[in-house]
Amino acid sequence: MGNRAVFLISRPDQRNGRRAPVPSARIRFTHPETAASAWNARPGAALQGNTEGHIQRKGRPMDTTTTPRTQLQATAHDILITNLRNAHALEKQVIAVLEPQLDLIEGLPDLHARVAQHIEETEEQVRRLQTALESCGSAPSMMKDTFLSVMGRGQSSVQGLSDDGVIKAVIADMMTEHLEIATYRSLMVVAEMAGRADLCLNLELSLSEEVAMADWFNQNLEQLTRRFVELEAAEDAGKDSGPDSGQDSGLEPGQDYGRDIDQGLR
Repeated sequence: MGNRAVFLISRPDQRNGRRAPVPSARIRFTHPETAASAWNARPGAALQGNTEGHIQRKGRPMDTTTTPRTQLQATAHDILITNLRNAHALEKQVIAVLEPQLDLIEGLPDLHARVAQHIEETEEQVRRLQTALESCGSAPSMMKDTFLSVMGRGQSSVQGLSDDGVIKAVIADMMTEHLEIATYRSLMVVAEMAGRADLCLNLELSLSEEVAMADWFNQNLEQLTRRFVELEAAEDAGKDSGPDSGQDSGLEPGQDYGRDIDQGLR
């Protein structure tokens, strides 16, 4: 019979006031959901039944187990809140990394401008995530936000102390962009499974900003690397050259390895 349930609807016996089953009113319900609907439709009827995996009760609605779809949504909702909090903390970390980085990359104006723009985008992404959490009856995790922000500031400090800090910063930023892309793509799936497809519009907007930033890095990585090496070479040449150095700097008169710093950057 599987999940089929059989219920007897009873009515008062006019002779002694007791309830007696009515054989002709035997009803078969193929699904537990149908049984629950029948109860709601007939609040005065006394149902008694026994279904596989369900609890039998008399005189009140059956306490049916949660349907798979409802349980799926409940689980997805819990995961959604956790992941929204993680994403919020991640974006706070990104801001903590990028803001000090602006001083480090000041010699590359196009990179500086693009990173400054992305900081503003990231701040808006943080607000979107907070709004999403509030709509789910939750809030950001202060502990996660603080911990990752401290890590972000530490990362920027380490980059600033390194001779190749600019290259390390660019590579780390590219890696972070792809992490954020994966985060937002995953969040959109979980939101849909949790029955919160309404959140996907803002999540997709943030995703598009991360994709645009990742594309910019992909298009300009090689050129940024060349310009950084040229700037370093020019700086080293300036240190080594001088009337008493006795060494050939290798620079032609008037040659500037830092020229055209922004040419070729898109």
